[in-house]
Amino acid sequence: MCIRDRRSCVARHEGRERAPAHVGRGHFAGRVGERFAGYVVAVKPFGLVVQLAGVGVSGTIQTDTLPEGPYRVDKMGLVSAKRRFTVGDALQVEVASASEELARIELTLLP
Repeated sequence: MCIRDRRSCVARHEGRERAPAHVGRGHFAGRVGERFAGYVVAVKPFGLVVQLAGVGVSGTIQTDTLPEGPYRVDKMGLVSAKRRFTVGDALQVEVASASEELARIELTLLP
């Protein structure tokens, strides 16, 4: 088992599993601007998938909104010349938008 898989397993074991999509859709439509602690649960070419701690839903941070870019995906995570994001990283995020129709929550990274 690689480190990345182990971190993901630990995150799920600690109660940060993904909740059903319907929980996030309606629930987060009115929570734009709220801040949360979260954990990276997946690294994708489009950005980071972040599980919100204590809430049970996940959202995405688009790569082009991350500071110190540009970024590329490698076997260890999302990497720029100055920064790296990997599965299991703890982040502070803010809800930027929530779409009930698309069942999508967009997040921004806080400093």
